[in-house]
Amino acid sequence: MAKVDDILKKLANRHISDYLRWLLPVPVTVVRKLDSELPAARRGDLVYLLVTDSGERFVFHLEFQQDRSTAPMNLRMLGYDVRLREEHRLPVCGEVIYLKSAADEGFKGQFIGRCPVRENQAVLTYSYGETKLWELNGKALLERQGVGIYPLLSLTQLDEPIQETLRQMVSEIQKIPDKLLRQDTLFAFKMVGSILHPMDFLEAIIRREDYMESPLIQEIYEEGVQEGRLDEKRDVLLMLLKVKFGDVPRSVNARVQRLRSGKTLNQLLQKVVTAGSLGELGFK
Repeated sequence: MAKVDDILKKLANRHISDYLRWLLPVPVTVVRKLDSELPAARRGDLVYLLVTDSGERFVFHLEFQQDRSTAPMNLRMLGYDVRLREEHRLPVCGEVIYLKSAADEGFKGQFIGRCPVRENQAVLTYSYGETKLWELNGKALLERQGVGIYPLLSLTQLDEPIQETLRQMVSEIQKIPDKLLRQDTLFAFKMVGSILHPMDFLEAIIRREDYMESPLIQEIYEEGVQEGRLDEKRDVLLMLLKVKFGDVPRSVNARVQRLRSGKTLNQLLQKVVTAGSLGELGFK
């Protein structure tokens, strides 16, 4: 399934000011978005050149983490930091937003390297910011942040009954006056929420027709058609099937994962936009 953090990266890029006001302790101005492609085949999620009110420039690096990292997260963040400093010759501020508690490895935003022949001597100490959504009060976040943060709300601490709180949050999103921004936010809220909450309930409070014109969905679709890697095409196809038809049966998921033809995947990606059922796509 297309990763939720990929959806969040796209939306966060469009609303980076909301994230900067939330995560940084001082006012900053965006100078420009930086290339997130780094040496040694590394890619950060979001990388921006910022400037403080006093004129100090620095690089801000933001990572979304849904599952436990294959490599230790603190070592990954250290690697990003060093490469960004080499590339831009500027200070770097790194931040990880953990979407699920299972992703937290307990590093507390630190990497400490020691020399094995000099007991208790810290050779390298590195720190970065951590935001753990399950520790945040959802309603408080809703009240003080911009729409760019809204898709994260379903993963925060929610008042009981949780389903009623989710309904209230969706009602707030429905008040966004700009139609396309509203649809993007509803779509992202639903997909992010599916990490923790039953899809059938999310389907009940966010109808598909409420977000089917979302530019974000169109962007993901176009990238899926253009992207050369088969695994990316499969991920996008499964995500679009989920958007249109709700939970995808395991048998359909398995069939998509077995597809090895780029031509077949492109044809399905084209058809899924107008298909009225899984049957029309050859899935039963």
